[in-house]
Amino acid sequence: MNLNVTLVSPPVEDTDFDMKITWTNGTAIDSSFTSGDDFVNLEDSIAEGVAGDYYINISYWAGFGGANPGGFYRLIIGEPEDGTYVAPFNCDESDDMMLGGDASDASNSPSPLGTNPEIDDMGCLDTDDAVDVYGFAFSDSNNFEINLTQNEGTTFDAILYNETGGVVDGWETIDTADGGEALFWESLGKESHEGADGMYKLMISSGTETGNYSLSVSTTAPILPDLEATNVSCGNPSVAETLTGEFIDYSYAVSNLGGPGTGDWIWKLNLVHAEDMTLAVTLSSDSPVFTTDEGVILTDSYQLKIPDDTPTGTYLCQLVIDDGNLVIEQNDNNNIASGAEFFIQNYQEKWANDVDQDGINTTDMGDGNGPDDCPTASGNSTEDLVGCADADGDGWSNSHEMQVNNEFWLDPSQWNDMDGDEMGDNPNGTNGDQC
Repeated sequence: MNLNVTLVSPPVEDTDFDMKITWTNGTAIDSSFTSGDDFVNLEDSIAEGVAGDYYINISYWAGFGGANPGGFYRLIIGEPEDGTYVAPFNCDESDDMMLGGDASDASNSPSPLGTNPEIDDMGCLDTDDAVDVYGFAFSDSNNFEINLTQNEGTTFDAILYNETGGVVDGWETIDTADGGEALFWESLGKESHEGADGMYKLMISSGTETGNYSLSVSTTAPILPDLEATNVSCGNPSVAETLTGEFIDYSYAVSNLGGPGTGDWIWKLNLVHAEDMTLAVTLSSDSPVFTTDEGVILTDSYQLKIPDDTPTGTYLCQLVIDDGNLVIEQNDNNNIASGAEFFIQNYQEKWANDVDQDGINTTDMGDGNGPDDCPTASGNSTEDLVGCADADGDGWSNSHEMQVNNEFWLDPSQWNDMDGDEMGDNPNGTNGDQC
């Protein structure tokens, strides 16, 4: 094997070194006295293919007038790649992400990219600059994306930290348009980060590799709001009937599962027919102003009166939010929630044929309940008259007992005196007639 030597001169104007290769006794075998890089070897010399010891002599040529500034040189022993020397990669002239120089390599003082940044540029890592750290923040419920492309085939590492120093997972490898790959991270779909304001740090490290990278950190719009109607409770399903004109308890909640919204929105608490879910009446409604809050944004718990003209039937309460579509949402399928069914009896219908409301029909309906002998006065008599006042509860009307004996109407043990001797016919009752 022949010996090949390359002398790389310093990249300084007018610098000149010379080189020669000699036997151990100082006899020159090959020499180079060019003003640029110098090359010597044993090929086509008397030493070609001869094993042994050789000396390499580097000299400094002062030049005419001693103008040679000198400097550091690089010596390569062996065959340079492709026959031409290629200088090691370095980032000396790099302006990382156009921030004015090399990015910080300290995690406690990252190079700032600003709040809600829109930046797409290049950075550089080499053996003397193996780490770049960037800091950025997001506000107003915005989201963001990070794209790190390594067009030179490097495998730099990217680590994202939250503002407490915790490592944020979720990096993906995606294909690029030119057939390469890129590291990608986005806040969308990540519960702890989607629309969450805060600060982040991105550390890019090269390990033992060197090269340029392309980095983009872009702000994306907040996700749309998502109003959800929940927890509707209205009326009392456990009671047999609720009369019109009565008050019922109600409660509900409205949550926002998405991003911020603006302006007014509408909610309605409707009473609907259980059999076909058609609207009977809107019991309550309002137009609150949208807030940027997430989670439960509205709750209410109070009482409502069942309208007097509500027909008899089975109903349920239904909470409807954003009925006018004033809010552009990511999901409209959760804007309605319903409570349990309950029975409403119309007050007027209930007593339409029982004016005195004593449970006895005013007119004969053929069901054996009536007609009421005292249709405008409530009563529970059943013996002489039906549906008339019976103070002592013995089944005989007050009017009958007063005619027989003025004391009988308050004595449940006596009601007749057939022989008129003022002794009641019930022998076992008060002052019972034995004859």
